[in-house]
Amino acid sequence: MIIKSLILDNIGLYSQHTEFSLEPKKSSNTPNKPIILIGGRNGAGKTTFLDSIRLALYGKRALGLGIGQKEYHQYLLSKISQNHLDRTSKIELNFIYTEGSIPAEFTVCRSWAIGSDGQLRESLDLRKNGGTVTSVPEQEWENFLLELIPVGISQLFFFDGEKIQDIAEDNNGMLSDAIKNLLGIDLIEKLRLDLHSYLNRNKLNDAGQNDIGVITQRLDHLKSQETTLKNECVQLKFEHQALLKNIEQKRLRFVSEGGAIALKYDQLKNKLTQLNKEINGCKQELTNLANNLLPFLFAPKLISKFMGHLESSSADQSASRHLLEQTLASFQSSSVQKKELWTEDHWENLNQFLKDYFNTQSELSSHPAFSELTKPKQSLAKLIDLEIETKTQVQTLYTHFVYLNQEKEATEFSIARAENAEDSNAYLDELLQKERKLGELDLILNQKDEEYRKLSWDIVKVERSLKSANDAVVDFELQNHKNSLAAKGIKALIDFETALLEQKIIQVRKNFVEIFNSLLRKKKFITDIQIDAKNFNTFLIKKNGQLIEKSALSAGEKQIYAIAMLWALAKTSGRHLPMIVDTPLGRLDREHRDNLMKLYFPHVSHQVIILSTDTEIDDLYVNQLDQFISESYLLEYNHELASTQVLPGYFTDLKRINTEKRIALQQA
Repeated sequence: MIIKSLILDNIGLYSQHTEFSLEPKKSSNTPNKPIILIGGRNGAGKTTFLDSIRLALYGKRALGLGIGQKEYHQYLLSKISQNHLDRTSKIELNFIYTEGSIPAEFTVCRSWAIGSDGQLRESLDLRKNGGTVTSVPEQEWENFLLELIPVGISQLFFFDGEKIQDIAEDNNGMLSDAIKNLLGIDLIEKLRLDLHSYLNRNKLNDAGQNDIGVITQRLDHLKSQETTLKNECVQLKFEHQALLKNIEQKRLRFVSEGGAIALKYDQLKNKLTQLNKEINGCKQELTNLANNLLPFLFAPKLISKFMGHLESSSADQSASRHLLEQTLASFQSSSVQKKELWTEDHWENLNQFLKDYFNTQSELSSHPAFSELTKPKQSLAKLIDLEIETKTQVQTLYTHFVYLNQEKEATEFSIARAENAEDSNAYLDELLQKERKLGELDLILNQKDEEYRKLSWDIVKVERSLKSANDAVVDFELQNHKNSLAAKGIKALIDFETALLEQKIIQVRKNFVEIFNSLLRKKKFITDIQIDAKNFNTFLIKKNGQLIEKSALSAGEKQIYAIAMLWALAKTSGRHLPMIVDTPLGRLDREHRDNLMKLYFPHVSHQVIILSTDTEIDDLYVNQLDQFISESYLLEYNHELASTQVLPGYFTDLKRINTEKRIALQQA
């Protein structure tokens, strides 16, 4: 089987017409390119892609055996985008399937719409090689698809990280279901149970097993309860998912209408008050500086020239006085003094004259306008401070003043937006109401899950009791000729089931050992695997015969174990189906991821569709897989269109395009 294309019209996040071309490219000159790489972040639509393929092929059966028509219709309704005007959804799957060595092209188109009466109507169109399938009646098309690609078999090829995790974490039930689906043992079990019912109806009294009727009624009652409870859980989960989606929409609407800002209205008002206070403080500090030395900063050349004159004049005055004092002292000690022409009065008069002269000069310069110049050194210090400290202080204050005004503008804008959000309280009340309902649903779901687990255990115990009673009936009926064939048929079915199981388990073991060692890149890490046909417990066997429990493996080795088991089961099935894997690498370390890149994805199938995030398959892995990649797509959610868009290429291509755009803008 090769999937050629998938078309989604108004399916969940894909509210627009979306088409994927998925057929691998083939060329005689190049190696096969089986990989279709689809990238997308969480919530972009990867799971919807995988679910859509299942839904196209299996319809209601894609959701499980216990799903009723009502629940199925609710599921289909949940897939119709609320933002789409046309209340119609469609999935179209085109694939090639080989029947008896003859390939045929099939197109499955499953659509549904809400009628004028509010009821949902679903339709299925099945075409083969371009024409409507007529070899099978239209009412049997669903069964035809189920036989073409059985649900149980497809689960070995179409899976996600959750299935890998279930097998990795000691979930023997998952492994049991996988092997039984592989062999079709569920049909054998049904036939065997029918024969048991026949024997019980015809030889109940003779066998003396009256308790079988009581046990059967008890079992029927429990299974009825289980079905009802399971349907309730499914319904609750649907409601839970729908409510989650609705809450997210309400939250986005609440934020877009300014509700988030409205909640901070009081904080914004307080912030504005504080900003105004700080702005006024900045203004006052700038005013104080303006009343002091700040004006001198606007005449830097004049101040520089004045400082030079101040330094030189101060030095000249001091030097003149000092020279005169030295001259007078020299004159006093000279010979003139000896001629007795100068008396003490003369010297006193001369000293007094000089003292009065300098004091007079000082008084002439003591005008208030020149008061600062009486102390030249202090004046010079203030002028230097003007250049260094005052200038820096002004620059700091101005920068802070600009920042505060920008903050004020932004805060005033937010306040205006909050005041205009008239309906924010209504949105908030509705959002809180929805979240309370979600909490109630969570509580109910937990209670229902607990009830379901208890009920499942009760069913297991009653089934064991019924098996014991049925075994007694079989032993008795073997003595009765009329029912001996039925009893022998039961025994033959048990023997056949056991033989078939053992035979297939041998093949699974062989394939698993080869694949597991290959993926671990350890040739003989294990030599065999032991699979118990009764309870499906597994033990790995090393070369020395040592048994290794799965629980002893590392987390990464458990993931490799699960992937190897799925590959081995798929290989044992003999089916050539595409492999579709959704987010498979989330729990793997780098070493084990490297092994999967080299040994698993390029070789696991002729067509491998990988749904991955950019953290799982990054640029390095894209380069490693490049020679095996036929097509790559990127799922990008467009918030304006409220829809996921499919872009050509992968995350690496998007990064390259964004880089080129950024460079082009910078150059422009």
